[in-house]
Amino acid sequence: MSYDKHQFRSLISRLLPPTLHSENAIELLLATAAQESAFGTYLRQFGNGPARGVYQMEGATFGDLINRFSNKFPIIKDWKFEELEWDLQKATIMSRIKYYSCPGALPSSEDIMAMARYWKQWYNTPRGAGTVDEFVENYMRYVA
Repeated sequence: MSYDKHQFRSLISRLLPPTLHSENAIELLLATAAQESAFGTYLRQFGNGPARGVYQMEGATFGDLINRFSNKFPIIKDWKFEELEWDLQKATIMSRIKYYSCPGALPSSEDIMAMARYWKQWYNTPRGAGTVDEFVENYMRYVA
């Protein structure tokens, strides 16, 4: 079972603090959830892997972001990695901070290929198992 795209879009919009809020960010987070967890179907990485939550963040990434950004975003200071599995606010904000930490501007919310390439470069990483084509397919399946 996956999320309703309209309700999830509205929730992301309401959860993001003003400094992290934009249409480009909302669309990229929706697309990331579509790719990483089949839009909320999997909240633990398939095959008992280390990633958690709708955006499938790994513990090492989470810890790095807490260390680097808890002064800029004090709300995250006492958050725990395990909470990403069930707390959509924490999962959403941490995923957005991950993208915030990446160089350059976010891709346009209207350019799915640019979003897919950005996700592959900065979220999945060039050595990650996901592909740009798979990202686009999942975006079309769950979000478009």
